[in-house]
Order: sequence, then structure tokens, then C-alpha cells
Amino acid sequence: ASNAEPKAPLVCGCKHLVVWGSTGYNDPRHWCNAAKAALGATPTNEACTSAPTPVPTLSPTPEPTPEPTPEPTTSAPVTTPASKWTCIPKYTAPMKIANDGNIECWSNNGKDCLTGQNCAALVASNAEPKAPLVCGCKHLVVWGSTGYNDPRHWCNAAKAALGATPTNEACTSAPTPVPTPTLETTSTPTTTPISKWSCVNGFSFPMKIASDGNIECWSNNGRECYVSANCAAVASSNTKPPTTLVCGCKLLALLGYTGYNDPNHWCNAGKTALGASPPNEVCTSVPTTTIATPIPSTTPIPQWTCIKGLASPMKIASDGNIECWSNDGKNCAWNVNCDALVASNTEPKAPLVCGCKHLAVWGSTGYNNATHWCNMAKAALGA
Repeated sequence: ASNAEPKAPLVCGCKHLVVWGSTGYNDPRHWCNAAKAALGATPTNEACTSAPTPVPTLSPTPEPTPEPTPEPTTSAPVTTPASKWTCIPKYTAPMKIANDGNIECWSNNGKDCLTGQNCAALVASNAEPKAPLVCGCKHLVVWGSTGYNDPRHWCNAAKAALGATPTNEACTSAPTPVPTPTLETTSTPTTTPISKWSCVNGFSFPMKIASDGNIECWSNNGRECYVSANCAAVASSNTKPPTTLVCGCKLLALLGYTGYNDPNHWCNAGKTALGASPPNEVCTSVPTTTIATPIPSTTPIPQWTCIKGLASPMKIASDGNIECWSNDGKNCAWNVNCDALVASNTEPKAPLVCGCKHLAVWGSTGYNNATHWCNMAKAALGA
């Protein structure tokens, strides 16, 4: 009766296949079939070209059996037997140590870790995923990195939590082409229409599905998402942003990552919230420039400090940027006793650093908003 519309309807057929691995019409008890009969729908017999496919294997042999079998060239399966599926704080996908000693996450398409599910329920179900995503060389084939080269990546988080010791394998197969960008760009606009600007929970800038199927955020400069005090007002303004920041290959060319390889990145959050299915594009333009090495400072690194109006301890990081006390690398610890934390002489697990690192997580450096904690601490500490 509200005459409202949902943000991202779930459509049976090929789109349902991309998300759930089935069209919804192949099971007579499925809600797709029930609604089809009740509403008298006659869906087209479309040929789905973007069905989830297993991740390409690096060898022609089948997956190892549950019992770890020693590899002829490495002792990893002997020293690191496959573990059981486990839930790790801040991640919704179960993870475990694979037979080859690497970390793997629960995945049904061999590319994306499962998000938005009840991790504990999945573990308790004693079921198995269709196609786990394995860190290391297999992750390199799919995403262009092993997952271990970024300390904030889920591969490293699970490695530390589960005590895994992956082998230092030499990956001989660089990322191989999956469906070419030309094929994707010609078919995607017809299957993935451009969505409207929307506000995603936890982020203060509008996002939508771009014409190529990727997630994009509202931007004023093409390098940062526009952080607003009222995201809803910006999204409903019926105006066009000066430019946009698009996830995938365009973001890789600009910042060095696609945005989809980190479950906590705004690209993944927008993808899940808006029901996007980005193309499996092969990125050919990798940034050739490197980030300048910070000039070593002879002054001692400041200690953690409590700043009026900010509940989380702050300090100037070793690179000169402001950082807040954080244990997950994403959220400042706000609901704490700041003075007690500072007096404890302990250190946070993963401080959140303003600047480029903050940009990678939140879509902005934190310095472009005068009321942001990065700017408040910068002024208070004289950074």
C-alpha cells in the first residue's frame, strides 16, 4: 500500500543464476515457479551467458580428496592438514585451511567469497561450497594477486587467525584471460541496466550500478567518492555528479586495485547491496607509477592522545598522516574509554590511517571534509 519501490529487486532467470547458481525455474517448489504460476507469467527462454563458473584449476587433476595427500614437491599437506570451516570476526564467509596449506573461503562461483549470509549457520550445516576460492596461485589467476601481499586482505586475516603456513609457491601461471572485455561490454548494458543513485548502509556517499555493470560512486574529482552529511539528499537531487569513480579495471588503473578483492571495500558493499553482477573483465592497464616512499623522520612518533569531541585515541602515524585506534583497519574504536586506552600502553591491532589508506577503505582520504575526524585530529595534533 506504500506505493514504494525496493532498492534492488531479485529477478528470476539469468540474474538469479548469477547470484544463486540457478534460474529459480528448475525447481517446481521454488518461489520463482510459484509466482510464475500465480501471476501467469511467461518468461523468455533466455540463454544465460554469465552463469557462475568454477575457478580455473592450475592442474588438470581433480581437487584433492578430504584426506591430505602429500604433494611430490612440497610437504605442506603433511604439516598443514585441511582444517574445518570456521567463522572469523568481521567476515561473513566461512574460511579454512585448504589441502595445499593455503587459506580458502566459502564460495559458490570460485571468484567471490559468500557475503550477507549467517556464517555460523553455514558452518553448522556440514555442507560444502560449490567452488571455494583459494588464496595463493589460484587467487592470482582470478584476481591478479595471491591475496597475501596486502596485510588487510582476508587471506592474511584468516592466515593469522587459523595459524596457517602457506608454502612459498612460485606461481607460474599469471592471470589468464577470462571472457574478454569486448564481449562483456557489448552484452552487459542489455542485461544490467543503469540503476539509480542509492545510499548503502555504512557509507555516506551515493552509489549505483554503472552502464558496464560495475559499481560506481558519486565523485567530484574522479579520485575520491563524495562524502556528504546527507547522502539521501544528494542521491535524490536528480542532478548528475561532476564525475564518477568506477570499480573494476578503471579503479585498478587509477589506484592499483579493482575494489572487489577486499570484502570490506565500498565496491563490494555496493555490489552486495545493489545486487550488481560486474563483468569478469580482464584488466590490461595496470598503474605504472608507484607511491612515493615517505621521507624518514628524525622526530619520535607521537603517542596516542585523546582529543575533545573524539572518543577514539588519535595520533600522528609514521608517514605523517593521522590515524585512529582501530582493531579491524576500518572502524575507529568509538565506544571506548579513551583515557583508559591511552593509559594502558597497549597498541591497537590495525589502526585506520587517513589519506590513501582511508581512501581504499572508505572512498575518501578523510581530509576533504572539515568535520571529519581526520581533519579534527590533524588540527589538534598539528599534523
